[in-house]
Amino acid sequence: MNNGNKKRFQLEMEKYGMDTNCLTLARFFLHEQRKHKEATGELTQLLNAILTAVKAIQSSVRKAGISKLFGLAGNTNSTGDDQKKHRKI
Repeated sequence: MNNGNKKRFQLEMEKYGMDTNCLTLARFFLHEQRKHKEATGELTQLLNAILTAVKAIQSSVRKAGISKLFGLAGNTNSTGDDQKKHRKI
């Protein structure tokens, strides 16, 4: 996207009250890492892995709601606990 199109896009989004220049959590991690010359990036990788896992869980839970997969599935797991429907996705 060239600068002219980017500016038009930003103006269009501002018209609807949308912030197109937001700071994501991943960007924040990278920004903070750059402040520390001694940083190896391992913490950033760990935090990004956690972020990805949270997004996957969020997606699964959202799909469970759409598919009406809340509640018990009627099965038990290996430890004897009742299995939830959303765990079977």
